[in-house]
Amino acid sequence: MSGRAPRSTREHLIFKALCVLDDAIDSCSPIPVKPNVGLRLALALLFVFSDGDRQMFDEFWRTVIADDRALIRDDKGDARTSYARTYLTAICHNVGMPLSVDLMIELRRARGLETYATERRRFDHALASQQDRPDTLPDQVQTRDPI
Repeated sequence: MSGRAPRSTREHLIFKALCVLDDAIDSCSPIPVKPNVGLRLALALLFVFSDGDRQMFDEFWRTVIADDRALIRDDKGDARTSYARTYLTAICHNVGMPLSVDLMIELRRARGLETYATERRRFDHALASQQDRPDTLPDQVQTRDPI
């Protein structure tokens, strides 16, 4: 069993809806997300739990589905992702669940994606397995990287 405290139904619904928005952000680059009922439902649910200011929800929607011509910057995919992440931050704050590093890790984990910790463990494992295979180059001086 997980060491995390159980969430209330409200927090659980907000978290699941935030997972949908986080997935939309990952999916909106380099091409926009196709408008879909799941994303609409997540935004509507989050709006219900918000203070009633609809602007950030509308802007998130417009941003992730935006045609490249609607974006100003040269690097359209990165601009779309950056704008969407900014609106997600505002939405999280508005529903009482500020977007922290821990929340971002939980969102990725809930979506079945790699987190920094799992990537680091995989890297350490690969590094350890390389160290188990000694390099046999007698003429080469081996030095350690100080970092």
